[in-house]
Amino acid sequence: MRGESVSPVKFSDLMSGLPQIWPEDLLPSIRERIALLDGKLIVLDDDPTGCQTVHDVPLYTGWEEESLRSALREESHVVYILTNSRSLLPDEAAELARTIGQRLSKLSEELKVKLFLVSRSDSTLRGHFPTETNALAEGLSMSFDATFIIPFFLEGGRYTVNDAHWVRQGEMMIPAAQTEYARDPAFGYIHSYLPKWVEEKTGGMVKEDEVERISIWELRKEGPEKLSRRLMELEGGRIVIVNAADYRDLDVLSLALLDAEISGKRFLYRTAASFVRSRGGITPGGVLSGEELLPQTDTEPGALVIVGSYVGRTTRQMQKLLEMPDTIGIEVRIADLLGGERGKTIDRITRKIEEMIKKGLIAVLFTERKPVKGFTPEESLKIGRRISSALAEITRGLNARPSFILAKGGITSHDIAVKGLGISRTMVLGQIYPGVPVWKVKDIPYVVFPGNVGDDEAMVEVVRKLRP
Repeated sequence: MRGESVSPVKFSDLMSGLPQIWPEDLLPSIRERIALLDGKLIVLDDDPTGCQTVHDVPLYTGWEEESLRSALREESHVVYILTNSRSLLPDEAAELARTIGQRLSKLSEELKVKLFLVSRSDSTLRGHFPTETNALAEGLSMSFDATFIIPFFLEGGRYTVNDAHWVRQGEMMIPAAQTEYARDPAFGYIHSYLPKWVEEKTGGMVKEDEVERISIWELRKEGPEKLSRRLMELEGGRIVIVNAADYRDLDVLSLALLDAEISGKRFLYRTAASFVRSRGGITPGGVLSGEELLPQTDTEPGALVIVGSYVGRTTRQMQKLLEMPDTIGIEVRIADLLGGERGKTIDRITRKIEEMIKKGLIAVLFTERKPVKGFTPEESLKIGRRISSALAEITRGLNARPSFILAKGGITSHDIAVKGLGISRTMVLGQIYPGVPVWKVKDIPYVVFPGNVGDDEAMVEVVRKLRP
């Protein structure tokens, strides 16, 4: 299978040709190996949505030395560090990864904590690769035997089969490069076949035929012991793509990786969210109920939904939400946030939202539905950051205390959390909807809703849960 030869196929047809999953539950063995390694799995998350498969895990939004020291002292063996680097320019993302690597290396020696690193990124292949992983390794002053590419994300319908990456849309599996995500103005790409994608993203520095592949056949027919022996042979910073279509595939991989790491191998991971749950030995958590998430302190009767993501899926979800009773849409023109009227626009919208929340309404603040692109990917990122920071200013200026806040889109939800709500550390409570995490923020639920997750009714379902 090569690049342009990857074509849409029915989900059932693609899955029917695969072997049965590995029959044994491997989570107990994974946890045993984690205890033997006795280290910290540090997940550097390039936007806030990457915690969407875990629960009861601490998350830090800063990377100052004291913040990282606190993270390494957590009882949890899995800790998230939110970098939001997908919103940065390539040079900025590299410098951030290098700095975090240097600080983690120093603190690892100081605190005598062994580190295992995940560079968590997008399941639809957007982000700064290999810029971030290269800079992170440089900052750590560490040579890795291999870097694993693992974009499988079950909750979002992302599968890697036959060395190609797929996005499920209804009953069809669409090659990732044929979706709207591949047309991202900052992170676009043309290949769904992952060895070719690696060649594309490395600018030809790593050729397609130099990429190692772990097949679903290996995971399901040969199992963790044989795979671990193969992993022991990796060296010299090889790039390895991993096929996966079920969590059990990841569990086979994780057990093999842990055995190899116990034997002294050093691996770096560039993954979507699902791998963290498996490699962290985290028990699957059910979807949280509304009763579990109701505010624990007095709040206003209304709520706030902020929509920054402009992908088609988000727009359809928002349109369904605005059909609900007690929801009022507030559209903001992007030109008003970029030009001389920015300050007045922010103040006017803040007061309007405040009034609606006090009346018990759900204020749905959204940017106009057409993306504003710069002449270059860098300009597009700068425009996105300026828009997102305006949404955060609106949140920060509110005097009303909503019963919940939902932010739609990765960069948007980061800026609302950090710049709008002032979060430095929080706990990931779990999922309110498959692939949609909830944080605890000042005793009210904060829903971090990825732009590329859920069917058209997803936002409606989440909001209904949170309305007592």
